[in-house]
Amino acid sequence: MAKRFLDTGFLDQKWIRKLQPEQKCFLIYMILKCDNAGIIELDLDDVEFWIGKKIGDPMKFLPKDYLILVQDPDKFIIPKFIEWQYPNFPHSKVHQQAQAKEILSRYGLFDIENQTLNLPKSYINVKQDLPNSQVNGNVNVNGNVNEDVNVNVSELENSEDLYEKLTFAFWQLFDHNMKRFGVNSTDLSKVKSKNWVQEMRRMIEIDKRSEEDISLVYGYLKTEEQNKGFAWAMNVRSISNLRKNFEKILIKAKNRPGEIRYDFNDIMERAKR
Repeated sequence: MAKRFLDTGFLDQKWIRKLQPEQKCFLIYMILKCDNAGIIELDLDDVEFWIGKKIGDPMKFLPKDYLILVQDPDKFIIPKFIEWQYPNFPHSKVHQQAQAKEILSRYGLFDIENQTLNLPKSYINVKQDLPNSQVNGNVNVNGNVNEDVNVNVSELENSEDLYEKLTFAFWQLFDHNMKRFGVNSTDLSKVKSKNWVQEMRRMIEIDKRSEEDISLVYGYLKTEEQNKGFAWAMNVRSISNLRKNFEKILIKAKNRPGEIRYDFNDIMERAKR
């Protein structure tokens, strides 16, 4: 049976103290249940039995980036686990580190040749002093609470969460394109956010779509005119549809003369206009 390392100062860390009791219980549960690389396949029924609370979306139950999806639909990594268990990783002398490297490499999170850890970009800049959030609902990136996380996508305009902001931007683009081409078979005004945001998250974290490629695809869908062949701007009407056809659209965008690119800030700024 695997052992877990916790130093005597674990509970003294400010970011731990600021978690609510249910969040602390969830964190300890994951530390005890994950493998030697900090990866866990979550059984929500078991989680909720042990912590005594319904948690809904596990990625919104803890502050942003302390649980990251690595394999659809329910396998996650605890990014800080490596830091806790293997000081000076990847040069730690702890025996389990070798197994951790092998596991992480299978998920593309560790480069064995260069001995480098490749955690998602969103985690690299995570702040240690997390906001003092409440767990009456679900916690977003700023520690604010969304009582109803499945609101209409149109209501995400002022969100501070990256995935929600991008989802809103693409939703607005799809809606604009449908009106531009006279397509009225789908009403986007009442589309719920949960599945759309989840697909955006998967597209970035599982499919590893870069900011550059997402920006290029956005620019292509924003400016493409109807012509011979399939008109992507007219027919892409959801994030799941975008994710499914992303590679095809990206190839079209890269082959089009005069690439039009927007970075994430441009995309989200334009969405507010």
